[in-house]
Amino acid sequence: IRDTRIGLVGSEMCIRDRRHSGLTSIVESGASTAPVTKPASESGGDFLSRYLQGEAQILTPDAMGAAMREAMGETDPIKRAMMMAELMQNLSPENVQEALAALRESPDRRENFQYMALLQYAWGKIDGEAAIAAALETGGRAGGFGAMSVISGWASTDPEGAKAWIDSQEDGREKMMYVNGFVEGLAKSDPAAATAYVLAMDAPAEGENGGRGGFDMRSRYISNIAGEMLKQGVDAATAWANDLPAGSMRSSALNEVAEFYARQDPATAAKWIEAYADSADSGRAVREVADRWARESPSEAAKWVAGLPAESQSDAMRSVFDEWAENEPVEASEFLANMQPSAGRDSAVSGFSRELAGDDPAAAIQWASSIDDEELRKSTELSVARQWYRDEPEAAQAWAQQNLPAESQEAITQRERGDRGGFDMRGGGGPGGRGGRGR
Repeated sequence: IRDTRIGLVGSEMCIRDRRHSGLTSIVESGASTAPVTKPASESGGDFLSRYLQGEAQILTPDAMGAAMREAMGETDPIKRAMMMAELMQNLSPENVQEALAALRESPDRRENFQYMALLQYAWGKIDGEAAIAAALETGGRAGGFGAMSVISGWASTDPEGAKAWIDSQEDGREKMMYVNGFVEGLAKSDPAAATAYVLAMDAPAEGENGGRGGFDMRSRYISNIAGEMLKQGVDAATAWANDLPAGSMRSSALNEVAEFYARQDPATAAKWIEAYADSADSGRAVREVADRWARESPSEAAKWVAGLPAESQSDAMRSVFDEWAENEPVEASEFLANMQPSAGRDSAVSGFSRELAGDDPAAAIQWASSIDDEELRKSTELSVARQWYRDEPEAAQAWAQQNLPAESQEAITQRERGDRGGFDMRGGGGPGGRGGRGR
């Protein structure tokens, strides 16, 4: 699920995609916009000037309320975003309540959620304690996200105050969310300080969130910082990632850089990641580059992966053939037929079979049965058989009775874990972390 939030960064208003921690749209807030009652040709700088009062040019509480209502009534989303950015730059402890009241009057729940996040971020920058108290009064999921927005703004201007408040909290799961907001906010103003903060955290203990079999939230925090470092360029982000300790955090950093780089030029990104291909920290990054390249040229991506060190091939090869089988199954099968037996081929066949199962499960199960690695063969056959059972239960059961032990025959009738996605702030999704394609 993509959680699109709005945040204020300097003099810009941006729509932020939280899965990639990147800017998907930036609207300069210095531009002015016309009120909805005026034609576009009269869109000079008179929107805010009509509400600013006195020599200090401030927005009184009443003026803020009126201006907010005008902005929320604007039907052009670009103009409305520009107007809201101007208003948030003029938010103050004195006029924030009127801004809140006007925003809550909006009948559009989606817009209300987006602009509430922007307001909470701006409020956190000027009065963190009051803003966090107001967010928590909301309660529930909205209150939790609101608190994260507040903490992010608070950390960008008063990191010590924000940190002290987080340290005073006792609920571990909620605290984890607040820390996420803190790191995001601090990374905007001081990536080095944000990095030092994360590196100073204790590793999760066994059984805690992030322990064995779990997700280390420090990796998520590092991913957020990587998004800010990438604004300084790939070279700066790479140097920063190289300075991180080996392990999951460096892996997350390299993955973020690889994903960004591969979106621009997957072939060049492939040459860049080759320098890390023999490192245990590069697995996710190699897979990301391979997956992106496979969308443009799967044969080239497959040849590239085949030339990597053996320990780097498995996940990447599966990802390539998962993508290739979806779009060009005949070409993918021809490439597989010419591959020599290896761990890389087994992974490629696994990815190919799982994807092919949606269109031709009988052929997919034959390919799965050709995998040499016994454990991978069994897991792939089971995955394909489950898909087959959903489409053709009688044929799938007939095959299973001849080829699978009794416990596996029963398992094909059960939904595969990870088939259905759900919201999880830790990210990920379906098998392989590809957002839950679910095969």
